[in-house]
Order: sequence, then C-alpha cells, then structure tokens
Amino acid sequence: MSRSQKIFLSIGVILSICAAGFFWWQAEQTKRFFASHLPELPEMADKHPELRASVKQAHENILNGKQAVSNLSNLAQLYHANGYLSEAIEAYGLLTRAAPSDPRWHHLLADIQAGFGLLDEAVQHWQKASALDSEYLPVVIKMGEALEKKGDFDAARQAFERALNLHRTNNYAKTGLARIELELGDAMAAKSLLLQVTQSEPDFKPAWRLLQRVYQALGDEEKAMDAMDKGEGALAQLADPWLEKTLDYCYDSYRLTVEAAVKTDVGLRKEAMPLLLRAVEVAPDDGFAHRQLGKLYHELRDINQAFHHLEKATTLDREDPDSWIALIEVYRFTNDNKAADDALTKGLNYNPDSPSLNLMRARERMKQRQNQEAKAYLEKVIRLAPQNVSAYIDLAGVHFRLGDLASAQKSLEDALQAEPNHPMATVIYARYAIGEFPKDQAIQHVQAALANRRVSTKEKTELKQIFETKYGHQP
Repeated sequence: MSRSQKIFLSIGVILSICAAGFFWWQAEQTKRFFASHLPELPEMADKHPELRASVKQAHENILNGKQAVSNLSNLAQLYHANGYLSEAIEAYGLLTRAAPSDPRWHHLLADIQAGFGLLDEAVQHWQKASALDSEYLPVVIKMGEALEKKGDFDAARQAFERALNLHRTNNYAKTGLARIELELGDAMAAKSLLLQVTQSEPDFKPAWRLLQRVYQALGDEEKAMDAMDKGEGALAQLADPWLEKTLDYCYDSYRLTVEAAVKTDVGLRKEAMPLLLRAVEVAPDDGFAHRQLGKLYHELRDINQAFHHLEKATTLDREDPDSWIALIEVYRFTNDNKAADDALTKGLNYNPDSPSLNLMRARERMKQRQNQEAKAYLEKVIRLAPQNVSAYIDLAGVHFRLGDLASAQKSLEDALQAEPNHPMATVIYARYAIGEFPKDQAIQHVQAALANRRVSTKEKTELKQIFETKYGHQP
C-alpha cells in the first residue's frame, strides 16, 4: 500500500469515526430531549390491560430512542382516544417539534385546545396545519369557528370563504358565514345564506337551528317555530378523518359505542359498524356494546348477527330491559311470535318493574282482545312511570273497548296533564269532545288541536271534517 493510499484510508477511518460519533451524539441529544419533555405516565391501574401495556411500551421506546417519533405519535393518540387529554396535549406538542412538517399533529392538538377554550393557541396550530396542508377542509372550518368564537369576525369570514373555495357547497362554511352575519346584525343576509343551505340539504339541522334565531330576530315567530321543529334531533358532525382515526387507539368501549350512536343517529350506519366491532373486541363482556351492535345489524338486515349479539347482550346483562326489547323486535321482524313472546316473558321475569316491557305486554294483550289483562299491565306502567303518555292513551283505548267512557275520558285528561301538547292525545280528546261534549266545549278542544304545531295537517283536516259533518260548519 502506498503512502497516499494509507493517508486516504486513515482519513476515511477518521471520517467514519466522526460520523458515528455525530450520529451517536445526535441520538443521545434526541433521547435527552424526549426524556426532559415527555409527560409522566398517568395512573392507569383500572384501565384496559392492553392500553396500559401499549402506553408503557411506547413510553419506554421513546426514552430508549427506538423509532421515537413513530412511538410518540402512537402514545399521543392513545392518550387522546382514551381521555388523557392533558397528556395528549403535551405529547402532540412534542410531535409538532419532533415532526414539524406533519399537519396532523397541529390539527389534533388544536382540536383538544379548542375544547378547553384555549382558542388563541388552537388558532395558531390550525394556521400551521393549514400552511402544511391547505386542502384539508376540517382544519379550515374549525379554525373559522374558533376565530368566530374569539370575535375575530373578519378572519373567521376569510376562513369560511376559503373553505368554500375548497368545497363550494360546504354547508358548515355557509352556516358559519350566516352566524357571522347574524352576530353583526344583518339577519336578512344570514337568512339568505341559510335558505340556500336548507334548499340544498333539507335535513341540515345546524342551519335550521340558526334559522330559528334569525326568524326571531326578524320578528317572525311562526317561521321561528317551524325552524325549531325542523332543527330537532341529532346533529351531523363535520367529517374529520384525522380525528376519527384516533379511535383506532381507543380501548374505552363506552366511548366507542357513544361515537357509533352519533353516526347511526344521522344515518351513517356503515360508518358506525367499525366502532361497534372494536367496542366488543376490546370489551367482549360489555352487554351495552353487544346490544348496540345487535341493533345495528338488525337495521342493516343481517339477522343472524343481530340475534347473536342481542342474545349475548341479554346473557351478559339480564337486567337491561332495552336488550330484551331489541331482541323481541328482531323475533317479531322474522315473524317468530312465539319466540318473541317467550323473550318478553323472560325479560319481565328479570325486569318486572320495567315500564317498557310491561307496555309491550299490555299491547300484546290488547291485540289479543284480553282487555282486563291489558288494563292491569297499563295501570302498572302508569304507577311505574306516571309521565308515560302512551300508557294513558292505550288505557283510554281499553276503556273505550269496555264501554267505560268516563274512565276513557279521565285517561285522556291524564295524558294531557302529563304532556299538554302531546299530538295524539290532543287529537283523540278533540274527537271525543265532538262526539260527547256540548258544541261550545267541542269547539274549544278542536281549536286547541288545530293550534297545536305538533298535530299533522292531515289530522287537522280530518278533525275539521268530523266537526263539519256533525254541526254543518267549520269550527
């Protein structure tokens, strides 16, 4: 080997040693960074064993410098999905420094911060997330909502308009703009935007709820009441795949079941299925999770799976009336009336004071014309649940069958006392008044039904016809 070759070899060895030393130093610096900033392990003694093991393993891997960023992302989402939000904030904060080019961590951190009312901090992280991924719509919408809550309406408007540039028919953005117009005192501009929303998506409840406020501001109480009626029910949540992905790390079967219910309530049944499957996977002895999964399978017409999970639910928690009711409904759907009756009998044996199961048995007896037995069950329901309007109405029907008009009238009056504007009770009582009361009293009860917004147009028309047939004129 020549002298020059020896020199080059020596230089190569020295450079290799330096490089190795540099990488070792860098790894040590990274370990020290995480060791000094990583949140301490929280108390998790009563949590799912797999959750505890996953958190501990990710924590140890980070401290040992093993794929630190990957393990930190797992740890942050484990904390987030299982309710350890303070720890999640710290872990996501570390991620925004350790992986600054990934917008997800800014977004998920901001989402938690906004929930705690830390709007200034949340907006800053949503701005960073948006700079890294300008086309992820939930970032822009949620940033706009946070800016609106802060009272920065100009910036909020810009965010919502930007969202519309990304998705010109997005109704969350249009509703956000309408909220700003209403806050600034321009109810007509808000109304115009919201009517566009309800025309394009008639079941978009956030728009109807805001329209109620708009019509109240405009002094139109009738339309405000109509908007209130149309805004009732579950609200569809803005789809946020980054946030929803964290549920893959969730070991809380109750939370998974509730998140699934949010989706089924707005018709997203297939999207709810993975959540419920995970719920029974992480908690195979959770009767509530099996019940909800069985009900979902029934809605999707997978009857075998519905039976499997509902029978499991009634086995795990025999004192849950709702599981028995769900199982009975599947038997009835398959026209297996004997099995339905047997399940109802078993359910009542385990839950003798369940108003719902006693009401089911009463209605069975009504169908079978066993009026005295039906009457006894309905009276029991009323003792157990005095506000159960359906029981009073059914009891009135039994009294009518038995020819006891005075008792039927009393049951209808009790129903209206329990819920004065109940539509069915109002209509039945008005019909009864036309047949049995003096004309002036009949008019009073018919007009009460006609003024009830919960009574359908069809029923109101029929009431008018019945009254006119008897008295020859409109009430």
